[in-house]
Amino acid sequence: MTEFICFDQINAPLRLGDGVDLSDLLLRVLPGWPFTSREGASAPPFFEIETEGANRYLCRNLITDAAPRRLDALNAVCDMVAAMSFALIDSQPEHLCLHAGAVEIGGRLVVIPNARRAGKSTLTACLARDGHPVFTDDTLPVRFDAMGRLVGRAGGISPRLRLPLPDTLDHAFRSWVAANPGPDNGQYKYLSLPDLPPSGRPAPLGAIVLLERSEVQPPSLSPVEPETAMDTLLFQNFTREVHSVDVLKLLARMTTTLPVLRLRYGEAPQAADLLAQSFNVWPDPVPSDPVLAGALARADLDTMPAIAVTAGETYRQRPGAAMADVGDALYLSDPEGGRIHRLNPVSQAIWTLLEHPISPEQIRDVLVEAFPDTNPDRIGADVTEFMAGLGAAGLIDRV
Repeated sequence: MTEFICFDQINAPLRLGDGVDLSDLLLRVLPGWPFTSREGASAPPFFEIETEGANRYLCRNLITDAAPRRLDALNAVCDMVAAMSFALIDSQPEHLCLHAGAVEIGGRLVVIPNARRAGKSTLTACLARDGHPVFTDDTLPVRFDAMGRLVGRAGGISPRLRLPLPDTLDHAFRSWVAANPGPDNGQYKYLSLPDLPPSGRPAPLGAIVLLERSEVQPPSLSPVEPETAMDTLLFQNFTREVHSVDVLKLLARMTTTLPVLRLRYGEAPQAADLLAQSFNVWPDPVPSDPVLAGALARADLDTMPAIAVTAGETYRQRPGAAMADVGDALYLSDPEGGRIHRLNPVSQAIWTLLEHPISPEQIRDVLVEAFPDTNPDRIGADVTEFMAGLGAAGLIDRV
């Protein structure tokens, strides 16, 4: 009999085909995310799992239209959990979703954006072992609450480690992982935690920590430029249907009002100790601005007006294009909210010139005068390329 698993706060269900019995495993992997089982569903499923034999399942992600995958039971649930993040955003449009871990320390969330082979999951597990509540080790929904505070949402999903653990990890941590009763399949292990926050529980954001593996001893924290953090968060944002003006608003708020630090470390347990000591007490109140409260707007992805830029004609900024200054960088959003563009200082100067009607040739002449040591032909080529990009992105109008 076909079974539909309906998760709290998600409109679309998980569909389990005849003979698929994963309820016990779902309870162990998602102990903090309530769900019910039904024989029918009122919405199309976001994910399907069919049995193909003993511990072998055919999995279909119906949100991303990825190719079907044949997996064992635990990896099938892993794939389903990844798809849940997209299903949640479809059902909860007030959130922006980041590839990041988040651990509650001193009542606020320390957000750890994803970075390849930087040890985010292991560091999160070390913090969990020390008793710090893990909101997520993979994807973090973020929104403004009613007071205009930045808050993150707990997933209610057990954190996951890749196996085997590196031999370089200290013996105490590896022993703790081995003794943990969470499910594993030799490739991954989900950690069973007694204090896992339930799905949907909010907590204010406290800091952003970018990871960098290093042999430096002991681990250290150092400030990071806001634009570096902004670029990182933009790359880790996978909420493609949120209007880019609201993406800029939320991420600019994160990077300009929260401490942004780089953690250089070699050993995860020592790094976890440093984070716990550094953020056990927060010196300032949680930043808030009631003007920022409210749901995030949706992008108009069906309307992306583009124009071809030609020589001899004049252009200007398109009404509705929005800007955000973060550190030394300027970020632009098109009026439809589909894209975000980062401008360097020269590009910023061109954008300023476009406040009034101007031709590419006039822009070139202004820049040639401003940079007399640069080859004029190179400047002209750069202006042509940049203006073509603005036209294709729907950021300028022909006058």
